[in-house]
Amino acid sequence: MIKCLVTDLDGTLFDGHGPSLFDLTKRNRDGLIKAKENGLTIAVASGRIIGYAKRIASMVPFQPQMIAGFNGAIMRYNDQPYFTYDMDRTTFKSLLETVKQLDGVSAIQLQTLDSMRVFEDVYSPLAVRYRKEVQSIGIGKVCDVPIAQWFDQYPSSKVGKLSVYTNNLDASNHIIKQLRPCFPNLNVTKSSPTVIEIMNERANKGSFIEFISQHTGWNVDEIAAIGDNSNDSAMTNMVKTSFGIASGDPQFLKTVTHVVSDVAEAIDMILTNDYHGSTI
Repeated sequence: MIKCLVTDLDGTLFDGHGPSLFDLTKRNRDGLIKAKENGLTIAVASGRIIGYAKRIASMVPFQPQMIAGFNGAIMRYNDQPYFTYDMDRTTFKSLLETVKQLDGVSAIQLQTLDSMRVFEDVYSPLAVRYRKEVQSIGIGKVCDVPIAQWFDQYPSSKVGKLSVYTNNLDASNHIIKQLRPCFPNLNVTKSSPTVIEIMNERANKGSFIEFISQHTGWNVDEIAAIGDNSNDSAMTNMVKTSFGIASGDPQFLKTVTHVVSDVAEAIDMILTNDYHGSTI
């Protein structure tokens, strides 16, 4: 019996980066309530700052509360201290210099484990956008100095993730192929066609599945996972029952056991015990 469904946010539980940022459809919101009423725990694994997962988890409080940010670079079980996998600064400096030399890169963003966004240009459109977002929802902060100065001014701040924005999907795929051989000890993945995410090699959503199992005693057959893109494959590949959102990456959808329209449908399948076998 499945006891927990681990869900991604963007493109999965959320429609995307909508105007509200927490753009839950009524079906998904009702699905979360239905899961709680029927004893199915929902855990949240996001590539975003962990505050987003925490906010969603507080909307429909589940016990235990299990959340992850930066694809598993930072995780939490109930009110215990955060468990983290950071990227050491020496490796990050090398990575940054390499990325800056690559063709097809349109922007670079460092995100720290203390939820700070750091940009090369503090006045870039992306930096301005996130300042407005922080003011609107109160999650995270935007650093007032560029990445080069961040190293000296924030010596205790730990690297959570480097986000690399590209011009198109082909550029993303080409850049990933270039980076992986150069940095075999990093997790280089994609969260959307034009966003590459790079973290500690243990910072992946599969590590979050292990984290949940260790804290609850549930085995992987009692945990299901749902996502929409390649950064979700580390968790969907670990579990016996996996779901993919039909609008997601076609290559990712080939790897899951069930393709569904939304999270609410996956919840219904689990609660009615209608998830055995594959719908690929």
